[in-house]
Amino acid sequence: QTIELCEANNQRPLLTMRVNCPKIDPVNFEKKISSLNQNVEKSQYNDCFFRTPDLPELTEFSYFQEGHFSIQDESAGLPCKLIDPKAGEVVLDLCAAPGGKSAYLSELNAGKAIIISIDQNFPRLNLIRKNIKRLGLKNIHLIQADGRNFAAKKADKVLVDAPCSGLGVLAKRVDLRWKRTPAQINELTKIQFELLQNAGKLVKTGGVVVYSTCTIEPDENERIVEKFLKKNKNFNIDPATRFISETFVTEEGFARTFPHKHGMDGSFAARLIKKSEILKKNIKVNP
Repeated sequence: QTIELCEANNQRPLLTMRVNCPKIDPVNFEKKISSLNQNVEKSQYNDCFFRTPDLPELTEFSYFQEGHFSIQDESAGLPCKLIDPKAGEVVLDLCAAPGGKSAYLSELNAGKAIIISIDQNFPRLNLIRKNIKRLGLKNIHLIQADGRNFAAKKADKVLVDAPCSGLGVLAKRVDLRWKRTPAQINELTKIQFELLQNAGKLVKTGGVVVYSTCTIEPDENERIVEKFLKKNKNFNIDPATRFISETFVTEEGFARTFPHKHGMDGSFAARLIKKSEILKKNIKVNP
């Protein structure tokens, strides 16, 4: 399978469009795009995603400018499906820029949840602001902060789409084949764990934390979750099969995709449930 993976990474990737379903029905979107002699193929896993070999210049493509769709790989939608945002819930997106997942979280509940998008990079927050304006999304709120030490009232759900090595997107980021080093990955794992640790503090009892990356490196995926669960006994894995196709789900209940198996970017996601708060041990003081 290693050879198949390498061959898949050497193929020109298709463009994937995520339809803004609250704005336009996927069936009507497909008709409109097809009427432009644009070759599109609907995803077999998610009705809101379509693939195409190419697109006109987006700045000149009216359907894009009018907010009918976004460019987003289908694998990037899986963590949002695992979050499963409901009306009235407060959802934190701790590493939000450039905003694709925040937007999809909003679209999944037709703008009825409260999405708080957090990123420490102000220029990248502006990218989110422009994107949500184009899509017409009103329930996304932006905060500039470092997700590792961000503090707020406990939320119903928290998404940690952690910075990673990007080894799942080598077909799109060819430069990473030469730029990534073991030392960089070691540094990234520290950041990833710190983000997940803080997410655990930010979510309510009974709430959900979803940890995700766009890498296929176990040290950045399973090992991070295992370390977190070992340190936080009050969390359990919630199997992904309740939210996405079993095609993507591992024996442990994680979501995993590979370019050569699924025709999309390599990715990982884990849905964790907070069973309780960690109680501090009572310290007896001798009189």
